[in-house]
Amino acid sequence: MKRLAFAVLAAATLAGCDNGGASSALGVAATGTVYGRVFYDINGSRSFDAADPAYPGARVTLRLAGAADTLRVAQSGADGAFRFVDVPVGSYLLAVDSAGAADSARPVAQLPTVVSVLPGDSVEFIGGVSDPSRSIAEVRGLPLGARALVRGIALHALAVFSDTTLHLVDTSGALRASRVRPPLGGLTAGDSIVLRGRVALRAGQRVLDDVTVAVVSPTFIPTAPLLTTAQAATGGPFGSLDAALVRLANVLVSDTATVAGDLRLTVSDGTGPVVVVLDRAADPGFRPPLPTGLYVPGNRFDLTGILVPTGTGTWRLKPRSSLDLTRR
Repeated sequence: MKRLAFAVLAAATLAGCDNGGASSALGVAATGTVYGRVFYDINGSRSFDAADPAYPGARVTLRLAGAADTLRVAQSGADGAFRFVDVPVGSYLLAVDSAGAADSARPVAQLPTVVSVLPGDSVEFIGGVSDPSRSIAEVRGLPLGARALVRGIALHALAVFSDTTLHLVDTSGALRASRVRPPLGGLTAGDSIVLRGRVALRAGQRVLDDVTVAVVSPTFIPTAPLLTTAQAATGGPFGSLDAALVRLANVLVSDTATVAGDLRLTVSDGTGPVVVVLDRAADPGFRPPLPTGLYVPGNRFDLTGILVPTGTGTWRLKPRSSLDLTRR
């Protein structure tokens, strides 16, 4: 048995099965087998990693080296596996075919691999596919339902908030992810991550939904911008800071209320009010019994948190833990 490995970065959705073939036309009785699997190269390493899931539905083609005609076509199964049997001896080009891509994603590379089949031989072929990497700003401009792969820095650990959202940032902006599958080994604030999912709408804002995530390496969260409370309430200029980590300075608590188990503080620095949500899932200190005399009207705080939309044109601030609130 011979083993070959390659990485082909192709369009997001690879479909179709054409089971035609011309092996009998070659006139060669001796045959071998070519088999393998296709994985989704989520971190762009161009090699199979533990975090890379199987990729079903990929169209794998086999053609004679130096010839244009495709001899065989197979489709990877649910486990990413495919198989060509009774392949006449000879040299072939084996590749993941980007033809028939259903998404707007385009092929970013096409690297066929030469395989040599000997009598009775078995050749294993391991290949990878991936979506083109996009910036957060580009993802926000994609149509709903489009598949996207985006790289960024995690602003908090997974499952910090009760709605199970995850927020990330890159140099072009911030983005919210929903229905995120936990990665192997977990995820912490400041991790460099790669997310793959589909663009959806949540509370009037673009999000990445049904997400697979891979952790690349630990790094640092960029410095959060300082806003006024009036700016925070509108999500920054024209909502441009949706999903971003921001800071508020010397804000006064004017009112409190408990809604769905979460304590909400209405605060202002004099420019206008904004609501701060102390998500009970984020910190035990946000759950009853609350610290006496701390989150009450009349106290002042410096705050850090994620801007989350209400769906009605306003935003709230959600601290990631009690460490995001410093009493003045």
